[in-house]
This record gives sequence, structure tokens and C-alpha cells, in this order.
Amino acid sequence: MLDAGNLLAWRAIGTLITNGAAVDGYIIVIAREPWLESRMAPQPQLLFYGRPGAGYGLAYRTNLALAAPWTEWLRFTLTNRLVVFENPPTPGAGSFWRAFEFRAEPPRLSVEPGTSSGLGLRLGGCPGAAYGVETAPGISNPLEWQSWTHFTLTNTSKLLLWPPNAEPQRFFRGLSR
Repeated sequence: MLDAGNLLAWRAIGTLITNGAAVDGYIIVIAREPWLESRMAPQPQLLFYGRPGAGYGLAYRTNLALAAPWTEWLRFTLTNRLVVFENPPTPGAGSFWRAFEFRAEPPRLSVEPGTSSGLGLRLGGCPGAAYGVETAPGISNPLEWQSWTHFTLTNTSKLLLWPPNAEPQRFFRGLSR
């Protein structure tokens, strides 16, 4: 068992790393590559370590043959250094997982479960970049998009709420500005 305390580390250029943390038993150094750990007891778990604010994805497959496709399970913005996923999919006895960092460019607009406050739309993109969302009541010709909102992302995604109304349909698109 490793007893970690008073953790000190230096970058290759000689500057001190001041935001390290220690947990007895492990030393995990996170740089550009995330760390993914699988645990089976008491229930299946995936422990994911990465850089807060970055966008990541998780994918799995059942064998390591080069032609075997990866099935994407989830994309998310990491809000802490660690997130634990309880009971991830187990497509077979031999499941292989990979983690990857992504940059959503062009922006990615997805629908999330709505609430009484409205329809949830999540726009994914690059932190610090400016984006907009346009809307149209239909897709007939000529198509007339109207600007709904614009903003600068502070992390990799932003949740937007379209207010509830009695419209039978509404179309949306996300744009880089």
C-alpha cells in the first residue's frame, strides 16, 4: 500500500505543480490523456480521471480485432477531477473500454429531456468560442432562420431551455460565430 502525503511534482520545464492531490494507494498524474479504471465489486463501475472543464467520451467494444467497431456510450464535460459511472453497459464478458477527449467543432446541438420549464437543448463546442442558436417554425422553402440566442462557452457545453408553447414543431441549429 502506498501512503501518499505532501505530494510535490515538477513540470519538465522546472515549475512546481501546485494543484496535485493524494489518495492512499494510487498516484495518478493527469496531463492531456484521461485515465479510465474499471471495478467490478460490489457493482460494476468505471472511474474516470481527467481535466475539469474538458469534454470527454467513453466507448466500448467486445473484442480487440482491428476491424471491430467502437460503440460510443457517453459524452460529457468533466466538472471535477474524478467521476464514477455506476453500472455501465456490459455487452459481454470481455468488454474493452476507451476514453477520449473531444472538441465539438462544428458545434453539436442535442435535445435533452424537457421539463415544465421547457425543451432542453445542449450545445457542445470549444471553451472560449462564440456560438449562436437559430430557430425556424418549419423547413419549407424559403427557409427563414431567426436568431434565438448567442453566447461564449465557458466550458464544453451549455444547456438552453426553449420555453413551452403550443407549437406543433420547431427546428433549431447551432452555429459558430
